[in-house]
This record gives sequence, structure tokens and C-alpha cells, in this order.
Amino acid sequence: MTDREIRRLANASRSNLAVHVVPGCRSPKEVGHSWYYETKGGTEIRHPSAYGKFGWSNMVYVSSTRRVEVGAAWLRAQVEVKRIAAISCARLAICESEEGGL
Repeated sequence: MTDREIRRLANASRSNLAVHVVPGCRSPKEVGHSWYYETKGGTEIRHPSAYGKFGWSNMVYVSSTRRVEVGAAWLRAQVEVKRIAAISCARLAICESEEGGL
């Protein structure tokens, strides 16, 4: 299963989010927070452009931690389901070719 398929199953807000495999049987889910600015004291700044004209600022950029997390057991189960489906399709194709196409 590709990262793109996992992001699609998680309804991720962006197509470039990292995919992290975590322990457990958790289905894909987008977690984390978006970027923002805060003061050096830790208070979130809601309108950083208002501080840009003063020249001096105590703003600190906090980067995004958004990512898609998926459980290792869930991922193994999905890969197994796809493998079984692929084998079934291959067997069906063999049966159809032997019978002259249904």
C-alpha cells in the first residue's frame, strides 16, 4: 500500500504529509497541528502580520507537526487483503482462459 493510498484513506488535508507507522491496529488518521507564531513566552500570536511594521519582534515560528499515522497491524491486514484479492483475480483469469472466457 502506497503513501498516497494511505493519505487518501485518512482524508488528509494535503498530499505531501508524511506517513508514520505506529504500533497497533489504528486506521489512517491525520494528527498534529499546523504552523503558527508565538511569543518567546509561549503565547500564540493570532495575527503575526500586525507585528511586522515595528521592526523589533519577539515572534518565534513554530513549524507544523501534521502527519498521517497508521497502525502496523492495520497496514499488514490491508496488504494481506490486497494480496488475497490479487491471487483470486489471477485464479479467475486462469479459470476464464481454460473455459474459453465466460
